[in-house]
Amino acid sequence: MTNFKIIKDDKRSLEFQIVDVDLSIVNSIRRIIISEIPNVAFAFDPYSETNDIKINVNSCALHNEFLAHRISLIPICFDYDEIENFTPEKYRFVLKKKNTGTEIMNVTSKDFDVYNEDNVKMDEKFKNKLFPANTITKDHILITKLKPNLYDLSKGEEIDIECSASKNIALSHARWSPVSKCTFHNTIDEKAVQNEIKTMDIHEVNQFKTLQMYRHFIKNKYDEPSSFNFEIESECRLSPRYLVKKAFEVLIEKFRVLSANIDNTSKIEINKLDNIESCYTLNIYDETHTLLNVLQSITFNHFFRDIPPSSNPLEFIGYHKSHPLDNKMILKIKFKEDTDVKPFIIQQCNYIINHLTNFMTMWKEI
Repeated sequence: MTNFKIIKDDKRSLEFQIVDVDLSIVNSIRRIIISEIPNVAFAFDPYSETNDIKINVNSCALHNEFLAHRISLIPICFDYDEIENFTPEKYRFVLKKKNTGTEIMNVTSKDFDVYNEDNVKMDEKFKNKLFPANTITKDHILITKLKPNLYDLSKGEEIDIECSASKNIALSHARWSPVSKCTFHNTIDEKAVQNEIKTMDIHEVNQFKTLQMYRHFIKNKYDEPSSFNFEIESECRLSPRYLVKKAFEVLIEKFRVLSANIDNTSKIEINKLDNIESCYTLNIYDETHTLLNVLQSITFNHFFRDIPPSSNPLEFIGYHKSHPLDNKMILKIKFKEDTDVKPFIIQQCNYIINHLTNFMTMWKEI
């Protein structure tokens, strides 16, 4: 029976167990959290109109491009409701510092001044929310160092930088990723492990737990992993619980869009093969393994495992990608008898959406 069990939970990190959810769905949730959750960051692209970082003055040791890249990777910790309604015009960020002393000056994320759309400077509480100190060291993110001019203190190194921010996803650039860790592994079968180590000495037990223990994991009747331990660490104000829920929403929307685009030839090209009876190829554009692996796996499980063979209309379903840089995924389906593939795809999308919606409801309730 499908369930979610929280193992460890705090503000920034979450570990939980997923039981009886298909591996393809678990992996797609991981992929979406890493790369497809909307977030806010400084976009640096000096040759584009979308560039968010303008360097007016820079006399520090780091050249402009190096400095801008460092700034673009600083997390901006907006709440999820602020991200939902975010526009670049809402806030302006100014980093203006000059060393007029005799010691080297550290410039950190704390030195940003933030102005709202009415050009009113935001207070320290708001700024510290966006750029919090490290919870352990209590330090802010170091951006650069400014050296003094001991011959003329008024001419020490300085920087004057203005930034806006933009909303995007990490599929465009890693700066928009909300997490520093998002991974899962098979749940260890503790009973199997205990049976293995019964007759071992201490040295053998230590070696077994280091090298061989992870071969013993919880499996289903098909000898496949059926339980997973999932770990997330957030690097912004988006909580891990929210990220999982949002990932389900994104995945559900992908299947809704796929179903809606079934007649859109710019998104899906359907070809019926002449040399193989009742066989179709679907060229699906602008999608990735995140969607296709779930579609393939859940469809296979449903028709080849969950229902009697006499009710199964399929002979084969699979997909591949011709090249890693290609934006086209190729889905192949062969039916036992001549079948219209469009209603079949729509039916499967709805079937998967119902499953994902149930999982998301269960997640919200824990």
